[in-house]
Amino acid sequence: MEHFLTNNPTLAIFGVFITAALITAFIIPPVVKVAKIKHLVDVPNGRTSHKGNVPSLGGFAVFAALSLALLIFVDFTKCVHCQSFMVGLLIVFFIGLKDDIVVIDPLKKLLGQVLAATFIVVIGGVQFNSLHGFLNIYSLNPLIGSLLTIFVIVVITNSFNLIDGIDGLASGVGILAAFTLGIWFFLIQQYQLAIISFALIGGFATFFYYNLSRGPNKVFMGDTGSLILGFSLAYLIIQFNELNAIPHKYNIASAPAVSIGILIVPLYDTLRVFLIRAFKGKSPFSPDKRHVHHRLLFLNKSHIKTTLFILAFNVSFIIMVFLFQSIGIIKLVAIEIVLASFFTYIPVYLIRKKDYNNFTPQEKREYRKMKIEELPPLVNNKRILSGNFREKEEAKNERKTPVNK
Repeated sequence: MEHFLTNNPTLAIFGVFITAALITAFIIPPVVKVAKIKHLVDVPNGRTSHKGNVPSLGGFAVFAALSLALLIFVDFTKCVHCQSFMVGLLIVFFIGLKDDIVVIDPLKKLLGQVLAATFIVVIGGVQFNSLHGFLNIYSLNPLIGSLLTIFVIVVITNSFNLIDGIDGLASGVGILAAFTLGIWFFLIQQYQLAIISFALIGGFATFFYYNLSRGPNKVFMGDTGSLILGFSLAYLIIQFNELNAIPHKYNIASAPAVSIGILIVPLYDTLRVFLIRAFKGKSPFSPDKRHVHHRLLFLNKSHIKTTLFILAFNVSFIIMVFLFQSIGIIKLVAIEIVLASFFTYIPVYLIRKKDYNNFTPQEKREYRKMKIEELPPLVNNKRILSGNFREKEEAKNERKTPVNK
């Protein structure tokens, strides 16, 4: 079987995709049933965007499917570091699962991610060795390369955890990234990495379907799923950069900038929100509704429309970075920042153009949670230049108003 798959990479990639997808489809219904019985559900609160109690163990089903599919199809004798990846994946799985069930301290969660990243760097030898000429740096000191790799893995892993705020977004972005990387790995005959990419696509494609559904098996990926997705893509992105340092037919110029472009949605949104929170004197990990998906959701009231809009932007961005890869890393990163900033500002601009007086009470509460106050709104076609006195007064009145039972 192993020899047959080795000589038929196309069949192996198709097989791992189907296997991961079918196993996920088989596991999710019973996982949802058990989660409901044990009350392992995501309860709506002031920060979430869903209604009703939804099981949040979708990541458990994806991990089971991903692990089984990879054990069947990956030839570990041809990909030694793939073994270290599997161990690291197991570590982040237990971190996410524990957080989904009992909630763990953010510091412990971060340390667990660092441990998983350190394992694949030290044991697996997976690390950045080149910056591809960025800042005129080509080769990296092994220690600096190791630390940079650990940092990048933790950043990418957490970025997917942070954008998992509406149905289909994190999994959709992950599928796009895995597909882009998987096709490229296949073209350069790195079949084991292509298999990992398409196993991710298969597992999360099935999850995507259940996550968007409104039926009895609707499920969230939880921290388990988002950490698995982010960690896996971080591993693949590192391989993408390192393999582009080797001359071959399908070399991608400005590989670091192209990598950022592939993951622009989670990376830029995380960076923007972290900087705003730090500027406001808050912890970068303090929850709020400043993410772009929250603001787009406020405008169109639909998780599916918001997700599809962001995915369309992501596809356009991926095409753009591949088309302009030859202009250089610094120039391409600058273009990425400008375009991402413009895209992020659009929903803020559209919200500000709305008349606050016409908002429903629920919309006014959501408006305040999104922290648009740093950009004064229009009220009766006049700009409030003195801040958000009206919104603050209404918030006070709402707290003072007795609830009729």
